[in-house]
Amino acid sequence: MKTELVKLILLAQIDAEIDVLIENRESLPLQIKEIEAKIQALDSSLEQKTREVSSIKNELHQKTSAFHEQKEWIAEREIKVKEIKTIKEYQAALKEVAKSKKELSELEASIHSLSARLEKETNAIQELESTSAVEKETLLTEMAQKKDQSFQINELIQQQQAEKIEKEKDLMEATLKKYRQIKNRISPAVSLASKNGVCQECNVNIPPQLFIELQKLQQIISCPRCYRILYIEE
Repeated sequence: MKTELVKLILLAQIDAEIDVLIENRESLPLQIKEIEAKIQALDSSLEQKTREVSSIKNELHQKTSAFHEQKEWIAEREIKVKEIKTIKEYQAALKEVAKSKKELSELEASIHSLSARLEKETNAIQELESTSAVEKETLLTEMAQKKDQSFQINELIQQQQAEKIEKEKDLMEATLKKYRQIKNRISPAVSLASKNGVCQECNVNIPPQLFIELQKLQQIISCPRCYRILYIEE
């Protein structure tokens, strides 16, 4: 029975390794999605900044056109003002020109402000393009590594499963059946019992008589609480 327990422990170790590999493999798709989300965020940030620059350019173009039109209108209007005969019409025309000049000044200030913004945002977008390219390259490399890791884990799982099958062949049918029943319900299916008689998986105290039987290594003993197969270190 001692030999049978040793074989059982080796099988449980392989099962534990397979469980860890499967857990790692199942976490990879989520990690890859997170990387893809980061790449998408970089692209979105760049697209948003590009739209902002485009909007500034359009507004600047519109106000520059309006500025030139207003300036031409003022020049033409000032010529016509000189031809006005009545004082009332002359004063009204001067007032109109003064208002237009004020608007022209405001347009000019707005154009200077937009030009400064455009220069700042253009520099910012160039810097963002540079940093985004570096970050994306790093993220794409990381994503490729995760995909490669998934492939490697699958190979390891296949190797471990093949080894598991061989280990199962070495066990008695009754022992293997009991082990599988426990493994289907809880993992790991075996648990180390400490020297002071405590199940290391569920931390329950093993009854003294049961612990004595366990130490004899003459039969398979299960934990009275979690029902895992118990073993002790020699």
